[in-house]
Amino acid sequence: MALFKQPSINLNMGKAQEVLDEIHTSIQPFAKRTSNSDNDSYLLGSYLISAICKNHEAGPNECAEILRKVYRYDITPEQVNRNFHFIRIANPAERRGLLQWAEIISDLYAKALTGDRETFNKLEEQRRTSPLKEFRHHFAQERIAAIMIYEKFPELDQYGDKELLFRLGNTMAKNYFYHMYDALCHVYNFPIFKLDKSDTEKSETRRTGTRRNVTEEPARKISYEQALARIDELEIELKRTNEMFGELQDEFDNQLRESKIAELTGFFAHLNSDKYGNILDQLLQVRRGMDKLKKEGYELPLEINGLFIVIKQLIQFTRDSHIDPIMKVHSQKEVSFKDIMFCDYEGSPFIPDDARKIIEVVSPGWVYKDQNVQISRPRVKELNKEE
Repeated sequence: MALFKQPSINLNMGKAQEVLDEIHTSIQPFAKRTSNSDNDSYLLGSYLISAICKNHEAGPNECAEILRKVYRYDITPEQVNRNFHFIRIANPAERRGLLQWAEIISDLYAKALTGDRETFNKLEEQRRTSPLKEFRHHFAQERIAAIMIYEKFPELDQYGDKELLFRLGNTMAKNYFYHMYDALCHVYNFPIFKLDKSDTEKSETRRTGTRRNVTEEPARKISYEQALARIDELEIELKRTNEMFGELQDEFDNQLRESKIAELTGFFAHLNSDKYGNILDQLLQVRRGMDKLKKEGYELPLEINGLFIVIKQLIQFTRDSHIDPIMKVHSQKEVSFKDIMFCDYEGSPFIPDDARKIIEVVSPGWVYKDQNVQISRPRVKELNKEE
């Protein structure tokens, strides 16, 4: 399932074990913040990132299967697609770019664990490289990198910290990644990176992150140079903390907006489910029937006029909510398998792969137009030649 061969790290080389101990100690505040919370949206997002880390080419169908097999989490491909949009990884090309960037990060981080300074310099250079075109910073790239490190090198999860990481949103997961980075710097005395102007300009929102918690030490005399270095560290910590608070507010607002979208699309998905008789599809059928009767000059009985008024209002409510059909019901067209791979297809297999068949649209499928979020798949069936 994974695109990479499972590598391994010799934790006896250099001070690798010290780095892991430092990470575990420094992220304990995260455990306290998440001990009383169980944000299912964060957990689901992390499961999906984990799935695409295992298989870079995984689409909604493959991800749903991975979640069922690995995490025993039942989810439909439509729900996967909606969550891809929420994490902003719905674009396959951008998703591959993010994963390739994160995989290079994970390989360099694993090698830098042995104390290789040259590799650390490459890691720092890669960290500053944008994974997307136009030097854009993706708001979840550090979260993806942190999860990729654990997916590719599971032996690093000695303390079960991966489960904690999975329960964090983008901002706190970014902090988690910075703690992993800072632990490496602290143990080997590598320079801790600063949030410079170029970092800020590449952000879509605001850069974030706090350095590890610094334990109190007995008072001791330090040199002037050591004092300047300590002041520099404190300035870095203060700047990251301020940035973190700002981005936490951004993430809260974004999550609130996404929750509203999820509720809206979830409502219409239930409305058009088999359980409730595919109400949206039925509304289209009734509207076509009403239009046909109107054209034929048929006058409806007064007893059922009220019913049709309600149906018209339901149709208007659907339109006002920007819920639109994807295909035209009962339309017929010649297609290849590639043309309908995101539809529910009823018919004989496409053999050979480039075979073409005549299909009819049974159900149009529905989409939330504002966010291009698919609510339900179109259903199509093969038409025999005699049909």
